[in-house]
Amino acid sequence: MPEELEESLQGLINRAVVYSDPGVSLETAVVDLPVPQPADGEVLVRLYYSGVCHTDVSFCLNALPGLRVPTPKGVGIVVAHGPGVTLPPIGSRVGIKYAADACLACDNCIEGAEASCLNIKVSGYFTPGTFQQYCIATARYVTPIPENLDLAAAAPLMCGGVTVYTALRKAGLRPGDWVAVFGAGGGLGHLGIQYAKAMGGRVIALDVGSKKDFCLSQAADEFIDITQFGVDEDLAAKVKSLSNGGLPKLGTESTSKNVLMLRQEASSNAIIRYGK
Repeated sequence: MPEELEESLQGLINRAVVYSDPGVSLETAVVDLPVPQPADGEVLVRLYYSGVCHTDVSFCLNALPGLRVPTPKGVGIVVAHGPGVTLPPIGSRVGIKYAADACLACDNCIEGAEASCLNIKVSGYFTPGTFQQYCIATARYVTPIPENLDLAAAAPLMCGGVTVYTALRKAGLRPGDWVAVFGAGGGLGHLGIQYAKAMGGRVIALDVGSKKDFCLSQAADEFIDITQFGVDEDLAAKVKSLSNGGLPKLGTESTSKNVLMLRQEASSNAIIRYGK
């Protein structure tokens, strides 16, 4: 780390949110920690935005062994390098994901499934999470954030965005394909709409009626109010009719029988389940 930068970090307080009663409740506390020092292959990130997801709830309520600083996603600025690190440059905007690091050599990594890496390090579990002002991250594994993307908007992409993008890639989405997104008005679903459209897909959004305007504002081509269909076969038929008789590639965060019905009728189309 450059000497002048090291001096500028001395005496700083690293304010963090920690689990205060793991295994019993979701109670948290704000504490002051030392600013961590990056080791070989690491960078120090000054975080500005973070988030929380169901993974954090599981870690806390199950009192899983590990570190007390929660959550596996955040964005900020690189402020220091560990020994031997030159990239990303100091001042770079970067994101930290659920996977803090992966081996990039096992079969899962080679197939693009780093979240299933046999040697994965999970942020907020194997490493301190992003509910702190300063966080250590693996230099080769942080995600560059473009200058034209607002940091606040980028934070959810480090978890929900990666999840739905991976699902659409696994589905083999091609321009012109139809995509049916269950739970389309939710945290993952609305990102699924946007990614699918950006990849050239046509989107059928499925959710309760109150989510219609929101889903259409995200550029969904069609909307189905699932509360209007009491029979799974009827909903499957509606989806097929909107996609010109074919079964669309499907991303879903639902375990509904509707999904199973569509799966039974699928041939070469992909049924991809994402989320919890």
